[in-house]
Amino acid sequence: MATNAVAFWIEQQQQKVTTEAAGNLARLRGATTLAEVVRLANVHIPAEVRSFKSSLPELRNLNSAIDRKLDSIVKARLLLLSKTATILQASRDRSQLMQDCQILRGTYAQYYRFAERESALHLHRIQLREKGATTDSP
Repeated sequence: MATNAVAFWIEQQQQKVTTEAAGNLARLRGATTLAEVVRLANVHIPAEVRSFKSSLPELRNLNSAIDRKLDSIVKARLLLLSKTATILQASRDRSQLMQDCQILRGTYAQYYRFAERESALHLHRIQLREKGATTDSP
C-alpha cells in the first residue's frame, strides 16, 4: 500500500515538472532576449524526480528549443553587428552584446564563446573596411 502511495506521489511530481516545462516551452516562443530564454530554461525538478528527468520528453523538448532560440538570438545580434557602418558604433554594439551574453557564461558557455569570437571577427572586418576606405580616398 505504501509503495502505491509513493509511486503516485512521484507520478504527481513528474506531472508538475512536465506541466512547468510545457508552459515554459509555450512562453519561449515570445522570448526576445537572452536573459528571458535562460530564465525559461530553469525548471524546478524536485530531488526525488531528478533520476527520472531523462524519461520526460517535455524536458528534452524544452532544452532543444532553448538551444535553438539562443542560437537564433545570438546569430541575429551578430548579423546586426556585421551591418554596422562605423568602428565606433560596432565597438559599442559589441560591448552591449557581450554584456548581454554574460548570462550565458555558465550553462550555455558555448554560445558565449561563439558570440565573443564572431563579434571580434566582425569588429576586425569593420576595422579593415574602414581602413581600406580611408586609404582609397584621395
